[in-house]
Amino acid sequence: MKAVSNSVSAIRRAGGFSLIELLVTVAVLAITLSLALPSFSNMLARSRLKSAAEQLRADLVFARTEAQKRNQTIVVSFDRDDDGSWCYGMRFGGACDCRETNAADADYCFLDVNASNVRIGKSVAGATFSGITMDALAFGGSLSFSPVRPTLATGRASLSSASETVRIVSSGVGRMRVCSPEGDNFLNHYPEC
Repeated sequence: MKAVSNSVSAIRRAGGFSLIELLVTVAVLAITLSLALPSFSNMLARSRLKSAAEQLRADLVFARTEAQKRNQTIVVSFDRDDDGSWCYGMRFGGACDCRETNAADADYCFLDVNASNVRIGKSVAGATFSGITMDALAFGGSLSFSPVRPTLATGRASLSSASETVRIVSSGVGRMRVCSPEGDNFLNHYPEC
């Protein structure tokens, strides 16, 4: 009888988890997830903000370089709506409409044409960076890069997530930098503006 009793106990122990053990495990998992998800959301928002700022800075440096390389003025045009949507685009010689999608339209943003002589668009929509807003119309609506000298009007663009802000600032000699109003912060330790 004792042998039967020992084998039944062994089967119960090897059979799995008790209901209480399972509930405790699920509760610990739920608490851990509830603590981790806000941090993960903040990390994603920071990453999108950093990506948007670096993309804009890189595009402005590209426009300055292309103006000098091609010996033509390049204008970067910005647009921002009341609903928070924003975009920017670039074009030789004059302003363009970054929301224009018809390549044949006179306001289309482009820098090159393909082999079939079709314009290749050069614009970026803020919707690409979900949750990132442009606080005001960047650089007063446009920024012009001259091929003759690298001078331009100073100005800035402010991009924000739900909790942080970064700025892209242009100097009078054409230098672009990313900085933070809060100073040395989370985003690669951008300097204070």
